[in-house]
Amino acid sequence: MAELQTYWDLLETDKRVVLVFHPGATNNKGEETYSNVFLNAISKFDGAICLISDPIPDYKTLKVFTHSQSVDEILEWLACS
Repeated sequence: MAELQTYWDLLETDKRVVLVFHPGATNNKGEETYSNVFLNAISKFDGAICLISDPIPDYKTLKVFTHSQSVDEILEWLACS
């Protein structure tokens, strides 16, 4: 996480940077996807950050999409944020 924070801080671009976290195909359905430590750390970044998760973690400061939502819905969120 420290290396990601350093990278994020060093980005000098006028382009929008988006982080999307997805647990991948190896995650067994029904198990906890993201730890609270990870969610707390990633919520401190300034920028557009969303998670793709099923089940949806109970974390209010990050945008969460389910696996069944379309890419268009993510793009719409990005356009509004």
